[in-house]
Amino acid sequence: MKEFLSQLRKEASHLTTKSLSPIGFGYRGRTRLERLLFLILKGYCESRLGYKLGGLTSSHQNSFFDCAEVSSWDSKDVDVMKEGFRIAELVWQLSSSDPYVRENAMEELGGTVHVLFNNLAERIFKFVGTVEKHFQKA
Repeated sequence: MKEFLSQLRKEASHLTTKSLSPIGFGYRGRTRLERLLFLILKGYCESRLGYKLGGLTSSHQNSFFDCAEVSSWDSKDVDVMKEGFRIAELVWQLSSSDPYVRENAMEELGGTVHVLFNNLAERIFKFVGTVEKHFQKA
């Protein structure tokens, strides 16, 4: 888990320092972020909640939240998962070829490519810090 968190932090730092194209990151950058987010969320679910996360798609998210409604999980753990899912959705939206989908993500993160990738990176850094904190308590 620590290695995945470290790699995600590194990928997020690239968002703030790399020279990005006008549309942001490419396929490789997106898939690296998605893969790391999934591995972190999957590990978090298994160790903190005893739940086996199958993926990041909306059907997997719905299954997770359906289970969360009937379980006695700590709401802070569910909030960590929500934020991880939201970051994954923002990554998908930012790499979408649909301008309307991309525009919604851009509005949430702040506008220009450099500003929004800085804001996405900050959100990832905060997410990584939260996950690390929860694992130190366990």
